[in-house]
Amino acid sequence: MTVYADFIKKIQSFPYEKYAGVSSREKLVVYTIHYLKTNNIPLTFNNICIATFKLFPEKFYFSEEFKEFPHIEMLNRTILHLRPVERNYASGSVKTDYELTALGEEIARQVERDIQQGNSSAPIIPKAMDEHKKTSHNDLHKIITSPIYKTWIESGTLEEMEIWDFYGVTPYTQLDKIKKSIDETRIYAKSSGNNKAVEFLDLMKGQIL
Repeated sequence: MTVYADFIKKIQSFPYEKYAGVSSREKLVVYTIHYLKTNNIPLTFNNICIATFKLFPEKFYFSEEFKEFPHIEMLNRTILHLRPVERNYASGSVKTDYELTALGEEIARQVERDIQQGNSSAPIIPKAMDEHKKTSHNDLHKIITSPIYKTWIESGTLEEMEIWDFYGVTPYTQLDKIKKSIDETRIYAKSSGNNKAVEFLDLMKGQIL
């Protein structure tokens, strides 16, 4: 382990409410570059990615199931947006060190002020990462925010046709695929302690058997 890696691994994250109001992920990365430079850490792609995740985990974690890991795909896209041809916040590449432009330096100072002032109100709840992707968390979220789940919670009723409509298929088509989805979502719901969702998923599966 190098002294630089050791420093980055020991970085403490900011409370989410301190940086929730910063208007873009690009500005958070700019602050990270400034932070590393201030601490004499080489401004390499790897150092910037991991340090950014360490400082601002709620904006750069991989997924709901893997929140302890950085979202390198997103970090790479965000760093690309810093280039002079786009935001003009920084220059550099994965083959060289990065360097903030004059505009980037000003943005870093602005973000630093925003973080210091922070938000003294109750913590803000972050949105789930990559809501468009298929993950166990997102599959369960779609279930518990669906109209049929809400109706079942309120009235205790669930019509078979509502299930087919929810999955967007003709009745009794793609049955194996739907059963597999229900089973996988049920396992995740159970492991998350959402017993109400488990009960609902069991009912769904029983209706279409």
